[in-house]
Amino acid sequence: MNQSSLFFWEVRTCQNLCPAAGVIWATEPNQLERSPAASLPGPLASLSGSHFSLEHNILLCQPSAENSRVVRVPKGPLIRVVGTEVVIPCSVSDYDGPSEQNFDWEFSRETDFVRIVSTWDSTFTSEEYQKRVGRGDIKLRRSSNDAVELVIRNIQPTDQGRYKCSTPSTDATVQGNYDAEVQVKGISEE
Repeated sequence: MNQSSLFFWEVRTCQNLCPAAGVIWATEPNQLERSPAASLPGPLASLSGSHFSLEHNILLCQPSAENSRVVRVPKGPLIRVVGTEVVIPCSVSDYDGPSEQNFDWEFSRETDFVRIVSTWDSTFTSEEYQKRVGRGDIKLRRSSNDAVELVIRNIQPTDQGRYKCSTPSTDATVQGNYDAEVQVKGISEE
């Protein structure tokens, strides 16, 4: 393993061990400098959002004073009787930018996610959901500047799957998580 490969491995290790660390790297011995990862040379430039420091070829993680965005949905699975309503809250905290945040919701039965509804893009909804969204059977309800609820009336067996809530970035740096998923299961009333 050459020195460049070893350094790349150490950066990845640091990112896994302390993902909320500050971006610091050494340009000369004993001289540490803050810099975005994108300004680093070679393969390290692709590590946007990675946080590490290097001094005498030793990697050091340093906690960051900056916030790390956190998107939350309930722990699942959410189990509902077919024909009833499901309300899935989603909130974001520790973010930069405007107080009112935007949200996108997507759905997956097994593989790819399909766009359901968005607070900021009226063209976001995939064709298969346009009628239900248009009728108000599926809608977003804003509960605060940093939280919404996905409301699905008359849940059907085809609504079973993973729901993903995402928040488009308003942060100065990419830090934290920008989406969260929850499983929804529909059961028949017997």
